[in-house]
Amino acid sequence: MLELKDGERVRIEINGTRGGILGDTLVRVSPNYALECHLDTDEANAFDFKSGGWIYVV
Repeated sequence: MLELKDGERVRIEINGTRGGILGDTLVRVSPNYALECHLDTDEANAFDFKSGGWIYVV
């Protein structure tokens, strides 16, 4: 399990043909939330990231 805390800041590595790392990414934790990462359209396009792809917390 990741054991992340609400409000914590992490770096995420994004796969894709132009993958990269986003730093200072805010974590939100609640029993009502799913385990997922939201990228807005501009971020996803910049990394050529497709829905259903993988990201990693680094």
